[in-house]
Amino acid sequence: MANTAAGWLILNTDNSETASYELHVGKNRIGRVSRLSRPDVPITGDEYASRNHAILVVRISNRNVYEYLIVDNEQLLGKPSTNGTFVNGSSKRIGDQPVMLKDGDTIQCGKTKFTLKTTEISVTVEDGVKLQQRLAEEAVPQKMAPGVVLRRKV
Repeated sequence: MANTAAGWLILNTDNSETASYELHVGKNRIGRVSRLSRPDVPITGDEYASRNHAILVVRISNRNVYEYLIVDNEQLLGKPSTNGTFVNGSSKRIGDQPVMLKDGDTIQCGKTKFTLKTTEISVTVEDGVKLQQRLAEEAVPQKMAPGVVLRRKV
């Protein structure tokens, strides 16, 4: 799991080209590109984004699945990003406490927007019901022909 992509941030800002950035286990820095700063998830052409805007942490839970948390840079450098980090269109900027993310969540840094795409498989309720029905049908034993006796090995 170490070198493989643990998810992606998809750039989806209005009037800009779509781009995809791989996320890896550990800290993934999000910020504006400058001479001094080369973040893992670069933001270009957005004067409202800080050089060190936010950190998206990917970790492996005790259930052995990826967890995604985002924090404003305040937690690392002691001062928040200038214009804040927002999740899912909220008008309230995230503070110094990590916010748990899930597949499809949107993150806004300055005017730049990203969508989180995780490695987990999404299943609709309808697909889940169909799968459950199919598994139940497979669990029903087939009718035996008359005279067939099953014996358990001892």
